[in-house]
Amino acid sequence: MELGNSLPQNSLQPIVMSKQLLTKHLLSDHGQRTPLLTGRVSRAIMAFLLAGVLAPASVCADKAADDFNLGVGLYRTQRYELSVETFNQFLTEFPAHPRANLARLYFALSLNSQEQYAPAREQFGLFLQAEPDGKNAAEARYRLGECSYYLRDYPTAIEQLTAYLEKHPSHTRGDWANLFLGESFVASKQWTKAEAILSPLVKTPTTNPGILVDARLSLGMVFEGLKQIPEALQQYNAIVAAKNPEVAPRALIRIGAIQFAEVQYSAAAATYDEILTTYPTSVQVASANLGAGMAWYRAGQFETALQRFRGVPKDSASAAQAILMTAMSLRDLGRVDESRLEFAAALKAAGDSPLATDILFQQAQMERTGTGLELAAHMFEDIADRWPLSGRTAECLFNAAELRLELKDVERAERLFERLNKEFPEAIKQPREQILLGRLFLTRGELEKAIETLLRTTETMTDPTDRVAAVGRYYLVRALFDGDKHEQVVLQATLMTEVLKSDDLAEMRGALALGAISSLELKQYENVLKFADQFLPLATDAQQKADIIGTRAVALSHLNRFAEAIEILTSLAATNADQTQTWTAVLQAAETALALNSAENAEALFRLAASAPENSKPREAGLSGIAWSQFKSQKYAEAEKSFAAMAAQFPSSKEAAQAIFMQARCVEEQGDQEKIAVAFGTVFDQLTKDVTVVPAGAETMPPLVYAFDAGKQTARALVKLKRFADADAAWKKLTTLFPDTKGIDSLLDEWAWMHFSTGNFAGADAIHRQLLEKFPDSPFAGQARLSVAESLLEAGQLEPALQEMEAIVADGRYGEIEKERALFHVIEIRATAREWQPTVVAAKTFLADFAPSPLAPQVRQFAGDALLQQGKPDEAIPILNSLREDIISEKVKKEDWVDRVWVVLAEAALAKQDYDRIDALQTELKQRSPESLFAFQLNDVQGRRWKQLAPPDFVKARDYFQRVTGDPQAEGTETSARCQFLVAETYVMEANHETAAKEYFKVYLNYAGHDELRAQALFQGASCQVAMKKNELAIRDFQELIKEFPTSNLVDKAREELKKLGAAGP
Repeated sequence: MELGNSLPQNSLQPIVMSKQLLTKHLLSDHGQRTPLLTGRVSRAIMAFLLAGVLAPASVCADKAADDFNLGVGLYRTQRYELSVETFNQFLTEFPAHPRANLARLYFALSLNSQEQYAPAREQFGLFLQAEPDGKNAAEARYRLGECSYYLRDYPTAIEQLTAYLEKHPSHTRGDWANLFLGESFVASKQWTKAEAILSPLVKTPTTNPGILVDARLSLGMVFEGLKQIPEALQQYNAIVAAKNPEVAPRALIRIGAIQFAEVQYSAAAATYDEILTTYPTSVQVASANLGAGMAWYRAGQFETALQRFRGVPKDSASAAQAILMTAMSLRDLGRVDESRLEFAAALKAAGDSPLATDILFQQAQMERTGTGLELAAHMFEDIADRWPLSGRTAECLFNAAELRLELKDVERAERLFERLNKEFPEAIKQPREQILLGRLFLTRGELEKAIETLLRTTETMTDPTDRVAAVGRYYLVRALFDGDKHEQVVLQATLMTEVLKSDDLAEMRGALALGAISSLELKQYENVLKFADQFLPLATDAQQKADIIGTRAVALSHLNRFAEAIEILTSLAATNADQTQTWTAVLQAAETALALNSAENAEALFRLAASAPENSKPREAGLSGIAWSQFKSQKYAEAEKSFAAMAAQFPSSKEAAQAIFMQARCVEEQGDQEKIAVAFGTVFDQLTKDVTVVPAGAETMPPLVYAFDAGKQTARALVKLKRFADADAAWKKLTTLFPDTKGIDSLLDEWAWMHFSTGNFAGADAIHRQLLEKFPDSPFAGQARLSVAESLLEAGQLEPALQEMEAIVADGRYGEIEKERALFHVIEIRATAREWQPTVVAAKTFLADFAPSPLAPQVRQFAGDALLQQGKPDEAIPILNSLREDIISEKVKKEDWVDRVWVVLAEAALAKQDYDRIDALQTELKQRSPESLFAFQLNDVQGRRWKQLAPPDFVKARDYFQRVTGDPQAEGTETSARCQFLVAETYVMEANHETAAKEYFKVYLNYAGHDELRAQALFQGASCQVAMKKNELAIRDFQELIKEFPTSNLVDKAREELKKLGAAGP
């Protein structure tokens, strides 16, 4: 280490995993350490707590039970050494005993308490293998991770503690586990992960107070590792404020180290002194004395530093360093004789050990870090001459040669390097020595040799942060640059960008300037920015700075660093306003910001461009850009004014029409439909005021492209306002002014759909017919014709609708989408009309032509139903079964209609008298779709099944029919009406005419809309009255039938029955 320029090792290390850290969880809640390894409670309390978890079963009167209970008793009374022996013997003698695994847990806990973490970890692992989910698994899993932590097996600890926290989030050891997990990440230098664990631990109010101070200390170390020094200091200061006598000194040591590293020497010394005054008995006192001395030394307060160095105990680990620094302090105070005495004392104490050369070596290293390069070189040469066989000799020769080269004493440097090569031929092969050889080649102007040597050497070094590697690459960059090898300069300089962030390598940052210049040659602006951002703050050459800044601003915009770009370009515009390149750079940066959705920065950059000279193109572009930036950032009111300003200042610009249109767009985005309609209407009128008819194609070029869009938006805004008459006029005005524009058919389609959406089907059909007449081959023609046909279908005009649908299917001009939909309607219409054979033919065509259609599954259902209705169940069943399987496997999307497949399959089974299949289908549907809309239809099938059996079971049949009539889903349906009719019919078949009559009247009275069934029910009810010889009631009912259903085919039969009864019709 370099004396005088750094702190003692134990102070400077970012993480110190000391015994204090390793045993921190031994603290009690009051900060006092106890011998317990299981948290901040006493062993007696712990034994009590564990008794509930680990309590053995009742004592058995045998040796195994006695031994087990003896071990438990020893453990509970904290005789851990004996409990270890007892449980070990128990597991050896009784490995298969029922309590063997519980004994293993006690064994592991006893070992843990004895700090025998390796065997304890093994036993915890074996326990968990046997009982991974047992009641003691949480405790064992925590202890397993704890052991790994104490064994400094941090990767394993991380894995085990993470598993514990995931599996047992509510366990009482959670805070401890998080602390150990965080510190394991700290020890592994996984700062981000450590911070994610420790920060919540510190911030959570419920965190165990006993670990809070340790968590803070570790979190501070994490922040140091993350280079977040303010955050680290915040944690350390909080610890200091808590005045914990064990941890506060450690926090002060960290604070002092940070202050020392930031060259705040007086503050660092004061921090170390606070340890000496506040915690004079702390184990950190020696480090604090040395740290304070170092700080005062670097602050130039040599006398004060001297007192601190002499305060370091002679028997401490810091003593040797303190003696050396004492000598250095005395020398710098001019007290040469005393200084010599201290050096002599140090050398005397060192004797013939390597410490003697180390003391002088460290002194030389210290001088090298300051301004004493000549002295350092001399000291290194002196060591090499005085101790030629020392292990430091090769190092000293190298350092001396390097220093002589830096001092431009090339001849002496080469002599020293030659001696190194002669005396230490193996050392010369090392990377550091080869880099020095490459530097010597570069100094001689032998570029190819320099490049070959430096490139070969750096390629063998895998750690780019290594100082030796950085030095090699720095000189390689210089050699490559001198050889005009710019691509390789950029490659090598890129490898240095991170390492050169360190101030320790400040003298090598010239590589960044060379990288920036080479990137400029290669037009790699990202690299220009990367190199320049590191180099410029320290650059002193004005010309070189200007060269780098000249290309930097536009590059900044590509990396979304607009604040810097704006600052640079503002300065550039102030000093170089007469240069076109200045405004080009400003506009390029602004456009980049806009493209990257950074509208606020874009606006600022465009405002800078708008300050360009009057009537200039950059000024026009700036005004336009301001408006666009505001528009993109949703500042629509401001953008509206900015577009207006641009159009006013540059009325002859080719962009003026767009600016006028964008004013209306801004109004549109503000959401006031009335204003939107007015704004777009104004734009349309303004841009078409002298136009009568627009020739084809003109609508694609400014200004009419904006007029055309404004006309469309006017109509659409009026539609949203539900001012359909005004919208109709706007559409008519637009289509009249642009009769031959490309896409006018799409506007006609949109116009028609406006009418359709308002229920004005006649208006929609009129425009669709206009579209069909004017553009019969339009891609919208098929849709238009389909819409007209669907209007017919919606109106119940099935026959003309069917003709149109079939014509659409047959017309080759129409698209597959329209044909697919039309053919589906053909199938629907045919099925509705019960025209089963045409339904089957159309369905087969659909499935052949449109197999992938989402409508295909429903068409398959239509096909199966139609075949069944034709009395072809054997043909229907395979189609329906295939469809059912596709539904089950989810190849067919779940829709309301799919459950109907089970109903049609049940109908087919009924036709085949396959009654068990009906039951299976009903059960399957209930399981798949308990709330199916078609469930009642299966009950209908079941009722008819039991009715048609030989002999029939009328009770079961009626039960199923009544399930239908009582089902809310079936209410008012034809199926419900028919089932009610069949209920009555079962009573007739049982000759129970009185009940049958009542059931028939339920059909007549309760099922309005199903007149055919109602008429039949009234006729059958009257017939029941005849059968019961209740002629007056029968006469009344037959007469009512004739009156209520005059067109029914039963009227003539009713009249005949009345004649038989001797009564006349109504």
